[in-house]
This record gives sequence, structure tokens and C-alpha cells, in this order.
Amino acid sequence: MSTVTTLPAFAFSSPEEWSDLPSDEGRRYHCTLTMFPHGSTYGEGPTCGLGWNFCYRIRGETIYQSAVNQATLEIFFFPGPISSFPLDPRLRKVDVRTSAEVLVNGKAIVKPGAASFTLPRNNEQLTLTSHLFKKGFTIAHLERIVLDINISLLRAPHNHTAAITPIQNPSHSALILQTLNGHNMVDTAFILSTGNRLKEVYGISSLLRGKSTILDSVLDGRMLDGSVVGWDYDDDSDLEDDDDAVVKQIGLGLTDMGSDSGSGASTTSASTAAEDLPYVPLTADAVHEIADAAYKTWRGMMQFIYTGTVAFAHIGDRSSERPSPKSMYRLADSLGIPQLKEKALSTIQDHLNTQNVVQEAFSLFTSRSSGRRDRILKGERG
Repeated sequence: MSTVTTLPAFAFSSPEEWSDLPSDEGRRYHCTLTMFPHGSTYGEGPTCGLGWNFCYRIRGETIYQSAVNQATLEIFFFPGPISSFPLDPRLRKVDVRTSAEVLVNGKAIVKPGAASFTLPRNNEQLTLTSHLFKKGFTIAHLERIVLDINISLLRAPHNHTAAITPIQNPSHSALILQTLNGHNMVDTAFILSTGNRLKEVYGISSLLRGKSTILDSVLDGRMLDGSVVGWDYDDDSDLEDDDDAVVKQIGLGLTDMGSDSGSGASTTSASTAAEDLPYVPLTADAVHEIADAAYKTWRGMMQFIYTGTVAFAHIGDRSSERPSPKSMYRLADSLGIPQLKEKALSTIQDHLNTQNVVQEAFSLFTSRSSGRRDRILKGERG
């Protein structure tokens, strides 16, 4: 008589838990999942961790009441699209470790399992462990599977194969720079904050792709929460104090963050604000909100990708239209653009003097990384 498959029962034996790894190198997830097969040869556990389902499957000529020569128990999961990823986007290396205690006919069998990979990854099966049951096994003998799950997310180095090459044709460079204001060739836009209002930067996706895996993820719409940097930086001089909050449009009815009606800030109607803005008919999936980088920083980063050059404001100068080298270093480090990161660091070193060196040595910026203070003060590059 063939097996009658029933829905398996599952339970979390321990609460799901996220914790930070030492030295701010990543995060760790842990839970214990108990599976009660109840005669089923396949079971898919509830969503846990990064939105994954851990599963078991028994392969072979498994008959419910009759013993078989052999059958194989597999425990696996599919590391497909992450449904919710409230983490530093640079945490791309995934290390999965499991311990499966399989109870068969009252006897416990413990099997360790492991898998390592780098995000993003296609939705393909990864087997954690397997066990071969020999002659005499029936599906009814499988009583329980207790799966202890540990997932570590680590910062992975950026693998860059394409260097950023400046465009040699001056007229071509001038044309591309015009796209930052929304002229011609535009097929994407980014919404960023200047401080108290939102502002758009327009781009050509084909020229931006291939320079950064994180930037590619933004263009593909995979960074839904708009977080590309992954750590806060309250003293960002690229965020100006701007009381003239205005409503902007990109031909799609996109608006600014809004303002408190009691704050006294003036608000311009969308039609008035749009007079100075080029009409760019973009689809919704081509417009990307960036939550943790300033308008001037992002615009400067795009200019560097297009032309290989960017000029910085002096450290602490909020009045300049140029981006801050510290803000740019932070963005370039997160996106994995080493040439831009080096240029920003070199500018910071050039701006140090006897009046500001102590303040910069103990600033929030230098405290974010062990060794960054030494590199800045010693004049090292990297």
C-alpha cells in the first residue's frame, strides 16, 4: 500500500533570535525547528531566518508499511530572494551551519550540515546533510527531526573586474553630465534628501551598471528599503539646512517628504516646482529612493563613474555645492568603488592641518573603523 501523504507538523523549539557578531563584522541568526513527519516523505518548514524554508525529503522506494532495501533522508533549503533584509547591504557572505537530530524507532541519529555562498544567489537547492537508511526502514519509523539552525552573515569583499575608465571625448562627457539634470538618454532616476527636501538625480543605467554590485542591486529594484550604506552618519555635511521645502515631480507625480504646516516652511505647488524640472517619462520601477545617502554625495558618485573626476568641498563646509570627501568615502566604501574611495581619502588627508587634526582624529567618521584613524593621520592610502 502506497504512502498517504499528510501535512507534517512543525514547531520552533527555541525562539528565533538575531545577534551581532563581534567587531561589527556581521550578524547571526539562530533557531531550532522541530519537524514531525507523520508518515510524509516531504516537508517544508515555516519561513524563518532570511525568508527561507528548510525542508526534508526521503528518496527511494519508500512504502508506508513495508521495509525497503534503502532510503535517503535529505535536509535542504532554497536560498532564493530574501523577503525582508533589514541589515547592512554589505553583509553578502552567508554561512549556514545546522545540526539535525533524527529520531528513528526511538534511536537518535545526529547529522551536522553546512553550506556557504555569496548573495545574491539563484533559487537553487542547497543540501545541508543526508542520511542513508538501510534494509528494514519504513517511513513510519521516522518520528521526529530536530534541526538547529545557525546563519551567519559576513561582510564579503567586492570582486571588481571592471575598472572605471574616464570618457575621453569631451563632447560626450559634456552630454553625459547634462543627464544629471534630466536631459536626453535618461532611463532612471534617484530620489535623495538634501536635508529638508527631496531632490532628483537622473542617470543612464547602462553607464552605471557593472561598477558596483550594490548599485546594480539598486537599479534592479532589489534594495526596497533604500538603504545602501548600512550605517548611520548623523554629522553628514552634505545634508544642508534647507527651510525651502518644495514639491518635485518627475512626470510621475512623485512628491517630497512633506513638511509640518506649523513649521513656517513655505511650500510650492507641484505645478510651479515642475516648471524648472525637465519632464522625464519614467516608469515607477526606474525610480529609486535612496534613504541613507545625501543628494550631493550621490550626484558626485555618479559624476565620477561617468567622467572619472569629482571635486570635493573642504571638510565641514556645508555651503559648498561640492560633496564632502568624508560622505563620499562612506558611500564609495559601501558601494565598493575603490578608486573613488581612495580619491576621497586622499582629499581628507590633504585637508588636515594643525587646527583640525585633533578634531578629525576623534570624530565619528574615524571611529567607524579600526585603522581608519591611523590611515588618515599617517597619510597612508587604502
